[in-house]
Amino acid sequence: MLISLEELRNILKQSKIPYYRDNAPNNAKYPYLIYEYVQDLNVHAGNQIVRELQEYQLSYITVGVESELDPFKKLLHDNKVIFSPFNGVPYDENDLTITQFVSYVRCKNEKWV
Repeated sequence: MLISLEELRNILKQSKIPYYRDNAPNNAKYPYLIYEYVQDLNVHAGNQIVRELQEYQLSYITVGVESELDPFKKLLHDNKVIFSPFNGVPYDENDLTITQFVSYVRCKNEKWV
């Protein structure tokens, strides 16, 4: 189901996981979520744009493992959110091994409904 950005924010709030737009503060405790705008996608019928979708990247940042994602994925499923499979990208931050699990969600642009 296509959701709006406001609905996505409400779902992130339901997760009880701290979330931020674009960047987390330096003192953010793991795990946390970051959502950021990626691009607009246009839906065409004939030669006209009939809907504009906005794609957002969801990043789950943790020092843990992929099983931590299960409650969050269940929340997305329960709210019928269409999201891409999560990919894990490990990296080092302040001498800790951190994993960023990344997915993408498309939101309807309320101006084009």
